[in-house]
This record gives sequence, structure tokens and C-alpha cells, in this order.
Amino acid sequence: MDAELTQTVKTIFNANYLRFDRTEPLEYVLFQPRVRHEIGWDLSLGVVYRPFLINNLSFNFGGAVFLAGKGFRDVYTDRSRNCPIPSFCTETVPNPSKPQYSLFAQMKFIY
Repeated sequence: MDAELTQTVKTIFNANYLRFDRTEPLEYVLFQPRVRHEIGWDLSLGVVYRPFLINNLSFNFGGAVFLAGKGFRDVYTDRSRNCPIPSFCTETVPNPSKPQYSLFAQMKFIY
């Protein structure tokens, strides 16, 4: 969804719900039974700024967050030891249950 706040500023919001259609190939490759279908939610929010009201110069800023679902956690967790990525457990292994985020910025100049 896009919303023009002013002629020079536009906001962009995007939400996606992600699911596996079939999990049998994942179960076969990972040697892990019962991988669930839900991957999770991908949410993003951005701002586009056009200072001269033309597309020759524009600035894009924003951020995105991924909220992991049960299927995503099944893929990145070894159920027997509750360890992300088998044979890789240390104290600093990322937890696949926590939200993952990213920030972005872009300047576009067209001549």
C-alpha cells in the first residue's frame, strides 16, 4: 500500500504471509520429519523522498522485519537438541524464533 503524504514524500507499506506449499522435499533433504507449512510474516515500511518533484533524484529509506513461523523454526532447529543448524551449536548461534530485521537506504540519480 502506498500513501502520498505530500507531493515530495510517499510512504510504502508491504505485508506478506509466507507458507510452504509442500514440505516433503524439505523433510527429505533435512532428514527431519514433520516440517510445518508456515514460514512467517514479512513486513516492511519505507519512505520515498523526491526533493525536486521529478524522478531524476530520489531518496528511499526504510526497514523490514521477518516474524518467523513454525515451519521456519522447524527448518533451522534440530528438534533433538533444540539447536539451530545441526552440529553448529555454540553460545553465539542466532535464535530462529527471534524477529529478523534489515534497514535500507538508496539514493537514485538519473541523468
